[in-house]
Amino acid sequence: GLTFYVLRQSNIITPGDMPMPYSIFIMYGLLLYLTFSDSVVLSTTMMVRSKGLLAHTRIPPEAMIQSVFFRVLFNFSFRLVVLLLFSLALYSSAKEQGLSSFSPAGFAVFLVLSPALILAGMSIGTLLAPLQVIYNDVARVVRLVLVPLRFVSPVMWILPATGTFAFLDRFNPIAPLIDDLRSLATQGAMPHAQAFAALSAAFAALFLAGWFIFHITVPVL
Repeated sequence: GLTFYVLRQSNIITPGDMPMPYSIFIMYGLLLYLTFSDSVVLSTTMMVRSKGLLAHTRIPPEAMIQSVFFRVLFNFSFRLVVLLLFSLALYSSAKEQGLSSFSPAGFAVFLVLSPALILAGMSIGTLLAPLQVIYNDVARVVRLVLVPLRFVSPVMWILPATGTFAFLDRFNPIAPLIDDLRSLATQGAMPHAQAFAALSAAFAALFLAGWFIFHITVPVL
């Protein structure tokens, strides 16, 4: 985040007009995307990492899912502190420029809704976890996909309204989640509230399906 902030201050990167300082935009984008990536990767590899434990003890499959959720949530709590301090530090300077870096009410709602991003990542990872036991390359493919996905998501810049990036943005399921969570914390508004709700419900359904498959395959695998 600091690297892109320096590039923006040097006018090497020109993201265009935005309602918040670029440093706030990219800090929220990167840390939120990192949380999503953690939830996908840790969920995908949870059975492989727990192989020794599963071989010697009988633990319910749900315990592994819960451990991933709490681990990601624990890591995210430290990122929340960084985001809060960073937003408050730039609050005065942003206000002088007519921008917004922090919304107290919006940040409170942001804290409540941010687990939706973790759920989105875990729904994908839980579904892929049994395959990772059979095919060791699944996690590698996931990591390879996550890298370019960051560049076609509204993480480091605002995506254009037309062109290839705009087309990819329409089919990017995490783009509205990141956009709305960032806007909530900084402006107190959700520009894609309906899409956020629909995607959260879809990821919840996918998570339940993955949980069921995970539950019945753990004893076999």
